[in-house]
Amino acid sequence: SNRAGLDGGIKVGWPAAYGTAGNDTITAGDIAGAAVWTTGDSINGGDGTDTFNVISNAAVSTPTAATVTNIETANLTSGAAVNVNATSWTGLTALNTTGVGSATQGITAASTTAISATSSALAAAQTINGGSTVTVTNTGVTAAGTLAVGASLAAAGAVSVTSTSSTVDTTVQGTIAVTGGTTVSISQVAGNAVNTTTTAGAVTVTGNSSTTAVTVTNSTPATAAAAVVGRANGTVTITDGNAVTASDTITSVTLTNYGNSTVASNV
Repeated sequence: SNRAGLDGGIKVGWPAAYGTAGNDTITAGDIAGAAVWTTGDSINGGDGTDTFNVISNAAVSTPTAATVTNIETANLTSGAAVNVNATSWTGLTALNTTGVGSATQGITAASTTAISATSSALAAAQTINGGSTVTVTNTGVTAAGTLAVGASLAAAGAVSVTSTSSTVDTTVQGTIAVTGGTTVSISQVAGNAVNTTTTAGAVTVTGNSSTTAVTVTNSTPATAAAAVVGRANGTVTITDGNAVTASDTITSVTLTNYGNSTVASNV
């Protein structure tokens, strides 16, 4: 079923939306250009497998004193930035965000919630913390479009990042820093046209006690020409979280197309 209030959507001035014993979808979309998921709202999916959708042309952020309970999947879609801390949302197993990265974005979830974050025109800092797994897909990445995953709370499972550069000539993609995760896979893609050149951003991976494998792949380097997309390598630095001891956990590192790189491990 699709229930909340009377029509499947949060109503302006209604402070709560409740699901049923079935599988419910609760949707908060703009009304007359204004967000309806606001301060103090209570979202409760009830029993079943429930979905909460937030859709707004403006930036989406967690409202003050708002609560989300018994929601298994949350989809937050914005025409601007997405900033959400879902660690207190009960029952959440999947947090999916889609935003535009012209402003700073921050996404945090519990270690039982799979995070999938997509951002276009990434031109500001993006931070992602927590998650059972983390999947990031960024496009239009500029030098200011940096990404930090796990800086304050590492993912419990695998981390996967795909970053595609801006189309603008001479763009250097923003830095990518990942801390933790059982496995880390990072792919940087040239998004520019022929006869222009972009450069892969610097990648830093710092393992923790769970990290066993790191893979970093960049587009093939080439000199720009009339029929050739120009591309330059970026640096890669990988540090085992236990590099100062003999009990390192990273046992596999695979690098494809890279500049000056460092791997610090005792294994």
